[in-house]
Amino acid sequence: VFYLHVQAKDEAGNESDVVTVSVLLDNTPDTASLAGIPGLLTNVNGATLTVGGEGITHYKYKVDGNPWSSEVAVATQINVSYLQDGVHTLYVLGRDAAGNWQKEATTATWTVDTVAPTATLSGQPNSPTRTTSAILTVGGTDVTYYRYRHGAGAYGAETSVGTAIFLAGLKDGMHT
Repeated sequence: VFYLHVQAKDEAGNESDVVTVSVLLDNTPDTASLAGIPGLLTNVNGATLTVGGEGITHYKYKVDGNPWSSEVAVATQINVSYLQDGVHTLYVLGRDAAGNWQKEATTATWTVDTVAPTATLSGQPNSPTRTTSAILTVGGTDVTYYRYRHGAGAYGAETSVGTAIFLAGLKDGMHT
């Protein structure tokens, strides 16, 4: 903090009270923070993020290799949409009230994956068969969980791909 003390005097010798002016000298930039960052892997191709941080009043941002935005007030959210599948990085530079810009960007990186995997089944009995039970295994590229139903029944709970499906007591007829 810079202080300047001034006392005035006129020709007659009258002196004023001391007037003090203080100025905060700030050459250190603050760091922007981000809220609303998608998970590391998401199936949503857009996001709404909020910029904050102690002392941050304005910011500019860019997504991936695109150009920087114009300066925006910190109360304005960042809306990104129509992101293609793949890895995306948001870069934000914050500015404080003294006009100091953050030197290194605050970043958030996530992957958009909107392509559903295809499940594969193994262990199906031949058709026709005399077998009244079956053990089926679910697999497939990028498949981590599955749900299933037998015939017209209801779908069961989400199950880890490492867990087999056990069917027993099957009656004569077509089973799906």
